[in-house]
Amino acid sequence: MTTSSLNPEKKQQILMGAFGEFLAQGYAGTSVDRIAKAAKVSKPTVYTYFQSKENLFKALVQEMAQEQFFAVLGQEPLAGEPEAVLRGLAVATIERLAESPQQLDFIRLVLGESGRFPELSQAFLQAIIKPALERLSHYLASRPELKADEPGAIAEIILGTILFYVVTQELMHGYKVLPMGRDRLVAQLMDLVVR
Repeated sequence: MTTSSLNPEKKQQILMGAFGEFLAQGYAGTSVDRIAKAAKVSKPTVYTYFQSKENLFKALVQEMAQEQFFAVLGQEPLAGEPEAVLRGLAVATIERLAESPQQLDFIRLVLGESGRFPELSQAFLQAIIKPALERLSHYLASRPELKADEPGAIAEIILGTILFYVVTQELMHGYKVLPMGRDRLVAQLMDLVVR
């Protein structure tokens, strides 16, 4: 079967079956047999579409990247006044992740499996974090009023702050131990970067 003759609905069916299994069993505990059963396809069909469990997991990361990355950053280069753009980016990222328990569970899975399967977390970084940093760095470099001598480092500070918030407040349920209001965090981040 050639790549062009593969059925996109069948591919999506396999991805959704795999997503549920990976969340329930973890990467190591999920077999291609289980994925095939959950997706209601044969094991050879799974291999026809993805060749391996690792490729299937990476395809899920790519799908998540497309869904999350373009939903927050859009298709076009970032443009507009820095405070509005950066505030909007921070709030949208936090809200989007906080409102998607399955996305949070998937991030937990990637983090949890990163010790045994570093190639999976590297795929996550390559598909999601690296493009976000590049897009943000390019925007910061294009705004002379920010005087960003190191736009890449500033992009890492911004994204790192947002991810720290998501990890401590959402992934680790830290709102009782380390309470931090989203608006307060974003306001302080804007003071740091924009002013």
